Amino acid sequence: MSVPTRESPDGERRPDLTRRGFLRATVAAAGGLLLSGPGASTDGESLPTGLAGQPGFVGVVADLLAGQPISGATVSAEPAGAVAFTDRAGAYRLDLPPGTYSLTATHPAYVELTYTQKTVSPGLVAVADFGLVRPGLSREEEGTVYAKLGLQVEAPLPEPGLAVAEQVQAVSLPRYIVVRHEYPPGVYTDTQVPLEDYVKGVVPNEVPSTWPAEALKAQAVAARSYGVVSFLSRGYVYDDTRSQVYNPAKRTASTDAAVDATLSVVVTYRGSIAQTFFYSRCNGVTTRNSEDAIYWQSCTRANWSYVGYCRARPCGGHDVVQHACADTGMSNYIGHGVGMCQWGAWARANDRFGYADILKRYYTDVDVVTIAMPVAPPDGAMFLPGEVVALAWSATGTSYNVELSGLPAPISTSAPTYSLVAGSLGLYQWRVQAVSGGTPQPWSPYQTFRVVSQRFRTQFPVVGR
Repeated sequence: MSVPTRESPDGERRPDLTRRGFLRATVAAAGGLLLSGPGASTDGESLPTGLAGQPGFVGVVADLLAGQPISGATVSAEPAGAVAFTDRAGAYRLDLPPGTYSLTATHPAYVELTYTQKTVSPGLVAVADFGLVRPGLSREEEGTVYAKLGLQVEAPLPEPGLAVAEQVQAVSLPRYIVVRHEYPPGVYTDTQVPLEDYVKGVVPNEVPSTWPAEALKAQAVAARSYGVVSFLSRGYVYDDTRSQVYNPAKRTASTDAAVDATLSVVVTYRGSIAQTFFYSRCNGVTTRNSEDAIYWQSCTRANWSYVGYCRARPCGGHDVVQHACADTGMSNYIGHGVGMCQWGAWARANDRFGYADILKRYYTDVDVVTIAMPVAPPDGAMFLPGEVVALAWSATGTSYNVELSGLPAPISTSAPTYSLVAGSLGLYQWRVQAVSGGTPQPWSPYQTFRVVSQRFRTQFPVVGR
């Protein structure tokens, strides 16, 4: 069987278990299914039922390291309770009505993997492949898994060669993030995605879902902080390597759990949410200062500006990847070398560090805090007269009291939202109080918004020396 490959950051070609070619090579003989021609599909996509029978899921379960199909694996779909078993080619098929499911692949010799939010559309068969790994991998094997998954190796820079680190006041989190998708080239589509769903679509594209839970939590907090600052300073984030890679088709149960366990947790520096740069591996030596970054691609100094929370920190506990620099003859960092080292986080989690301690190890003088309520709109948001102002918060209660400038008394609502129409020009304050079982909880801090005659964009300052 010929298995297609992709190029990894260290220049080697490695099998790609999720691409169209692998499906064609392993599934073509399964149940008469032919994945070729116009209806062929890669993982996360669909093909017409005319090519594959009834709606549902088809796919391959394979050993991610060996690149070989796994026979006798169980694939189950919840909440339907449907079960299928893979054949000698590692192929399975689940006939299911249209809907959204969680798919789980299990085998006694492998770590269980669950994909969430997998959808079957009317008249289509969805393709969902699983690359399973054995428990107890060595560090070298973990590195091979990381490369085969084709994960992003670094949080990108706003501008090549210059780190413009932005911060926003640690008062509230946005309820939604605007995700920008470019396809075809030059054509952009913006989609509003709930913040926590956005983070769940980022984490499995940054680190393997089989990593220790505390490493996944650290990545979730870094991804949330990076995404919030990027969105609030720009108005949107890309769904590709220009921001963080966002792909909800790759969500897994373990990474979703890490996001849920760190709900509304961010990294702050001097009272502001920090743009938490991260990258793949520091090669087991001290991580770099922000202004002394090195690109692994060119091995030249990037001349970053000074970012106070990105100081040189000790790392280690993971294998060194040899990547020779043509201009120095020395081994180099994988990624830009600033911020959290993902492989260092993996090592620290294996040493039983908690996620907050991991983050504080890689960002200097930061706090890891929960910003729970209110969450929308961002503090200081601006509205024109006549626009709808949708107040929303993440506090949990049986009812809520909302205090707003101009109202003679707080209003009560049973939902964690309250909408009003912007009226007279001026500055308005609001806060919320959750009521649980008839017992009022403490009031949240005040939030502000302005009603203005002309809205302009707020520019966030660059962190200086």
